[in-house]
Amino acid sequence: MVFHSNGQQIFTSARDGSLRGYNVQNGQQTFATNHGAAILDLAISPSEQILATAGENGQVRLWQTNGGGFGPQALQGYGGPVVRVVFSTDQGSVIAAVDGETPAVFVHDVQAGILQQRFTRHAGDCGVLTAPAPGIVLTGAGSSIWQWSVVAGRQITGHSQPVTSLAAAPETAQQVYSGSLDGTVRLWNLTNGQQIRQFNHGGPVNGLDVAPDGQRIASAGENNSARLWRSNGQQIAELKGDVRAKIQLSRAQQEQSASNTRLTVAKRLLDVAEKDLPVRTEAEKKLSEQLTAANQQVVDRTADLKQRQEEKLAAETSAVKASEEARTASDAKLEAEKQAALATAETQTAQTRLTQLQQVFNADNTNEALKTLVAETEAEVQQCRQREQEMKAAVAAPSQKAGEMANLANKAAQKVNETQKPYADAIDALRKAESDQNLLSLQHSLASQELKAAQDLVPVRKQSVTMAEAAVEAAGMRVTQAQEAVRSSEQPVKSVRFSPDGRLLATGGNFHSIHTWNAEDGTAIAAYAGHSDVITDLAFVSDGVVVSVSTDSSLRSWELNPGWVLERTIGAAEDATTISHRVNDVEFDRDAHRLLIASGVPSRSGELAVFDVSSGQRSLHIPQAHDDAVYSASFSPDGTRIASAGADKYVRTFDIAAGQQLRRLEGHTNYVLGVAWKGDGQQLASASADNTIKIWDAETGDQSRTIQNIERHV
Repeated sequence: MVFHSNGQQIFTSARDGSLRGYNVQNGQQTFATNHGAAILDLAISPSEQILATAGENGQVRLWQTNGGGFGPQALQGYGGPVVRVVFSTDQGSVIAAVDGETPAVFVHDVQAGILQQRFTRHAGDCGVLTAPAPGIVLTGAGSSIWQWSVVAGRQITGHSQPVTSLAAAPETAQQVYSGSLDGTVRLWNLTNGQQIRQFNHGGPVNGLDVAPDGQRIASAGENNSARLWRSNGQQIAELKGDVRAKIQLSRAQQEQSASNTRLTVAKRLLDVAEKDLPVRTEAEKKLSEQLTAANQQVVDRTADLKQRQEEKLAAETSAVKASEEARTASDAKLEAEKQAALATAETQTAQTRLTQLQQVFNADNTNEALKTLVAETEAEVQQCRQREQEMKAAVAAPSQKAGEMANLANKAAQKVNETQKPYADAIDALRKAESDQNLLSLQHSLASQELKAAQDLVPVRKQSVTMAEAAVEAAGMRVTQAQEAVRSSEQPVKSVRFSPDGRLLATGGNFHSIHTWNAEDGTAIAAYAGHSDVITDLAFVSDGVVVSVSTDSSLRSWELNPGWVLERTIGAAEDATTISHRVNDVEFDRDAHRLLIASGVPSRSGELAVFDVSSGQRSLHIPQAHDDAVYSASFSPDGTRIASAGADKYVRTFDIAAGQQLRRLEGHTNYVLGVAWKGDGQQLASASADNTIKIWDAETGDQSRTIQNIERHV
């Protein structure tokens, strides 16, 4: 119960929660209201215009002396029943005491209801509470009296919405940053209450922090972001979303770009294949026609050669026959001439004998026997002369025939000579026709193979386009899902804190994960999942440890840089069945679900293997991937292919699903020591001990560029 100094009013409170006013003169009740819980204490302000009730419900309520509410009306946050309440002598503050395990005294601003100070050092229940002078509060606790100094409060105005957070400017006396639901962070001079600088966060500010060096500040907002600022007001970065979702989105977008590129390439290759098919068809048709003509030419040339051969043979046969007949005629002529010569010789012999006999007869013309012998010899001479004439006459016919036969033989021989060139020409013509036929046959065979390949290629290219279109669609869906995941991760940020060394920022909020960021440039570093509800606050225990509290009713401690722990060993020195020899390279795929291992026995074989990270089981094994040790291997961006580089001087690509080699890229002149995919999966770069780097088309295996003049092997 309290009295008004005018002597006309009295105010009473009760454990039933009632507050009543009475007129002292007539005893009439002037008003009645209720605190809402048992009232444990009642106070009236020095101006006697305000009443304060302390309630068992952990509230102090302010009233006008007519029973109406005053100012903030209800002050909360005491944490237990309020047992004592008084006003400061300047009426600017209401002071209340709470007992319990942690007795405390709270000082609130009367007008705004803002907590100004809290005293907790006394160790017993507060039996007495009074404010005897400005800036002085006395409490009686047990056998002790405590005196507390109330710092003179200054109301600094400027924010248009409630202030949610405060942070002192390190090493700068009398300066403080404030964050408000009005979307701003402001720097104040506490000496004069003037605003020094304003930072526009862009949405209600839930929390803020200042770097240990005071050169950067960070604000956390309801607009799904935290912001990093320089102390001069320049924004360094906007921190929003989940780094894992952003990485997945980046990968999905990269895969989408690669898929679009592969679709473009697939369509281009299909277009080339479809345009090439009629060209190959026409080429095969033309060569087929040419080959048909060439075949006919061979038939014609063969027939012509046969005719020329027959003509030559006939001429040679005629020549042989004519030569034989000429020889026979010549022999007959010679025989006739011989007989004529013999007849002439016989005539001459007979004439000589006749002459001799006549000489003897002339000497002895009476000799009848001699006369008879002369007569007989004369008859013989006459016969010989007749025979000689006959023989000489018989020479004319054989001579004529011999001449005729010689002429015929000469003509036959000339005919033979005349058939030689056409025959030789026919042979040459046939040989040329056969050569043309063989060449065209080979060309036609190649054209037929190329046509068959072109015919087979079109459906393959169409299938590639279909698969590429499906991949583009799937990539688009993954991008959409990743974008949705990014959007879902962009939720209100409730708390932001700098690490003690000022190198890290930690944020927490509605997304249930703690995120860390580079405190210099705002680059996302990591995310830590574990809470199942809103993270309301967090703090650094040390540079590497963060604690967080959440509406999931848990407090968690996070080690930001935990030590490495061996999870699994794959293979062993004594076990050559898992990995045959030395391991030269290892690589995770993008999702860290698979591990690629490159190994091999020098000068004997190169091995590739893929293992499931979670189980350690081998999912792919290519024991003879290279002819020598494999020095480097890499997953393609889409995870469907492997590129490898080996001591056999080759770069090779493999299809993971089939476990088959796709391409062997030849060009290096020494060990190939490294290989890497371009982000779109369309090109490969290889580095070699031949001091060059080569760029390859991953689809065709063509070499597109060589970077030379590197001083040492790469």
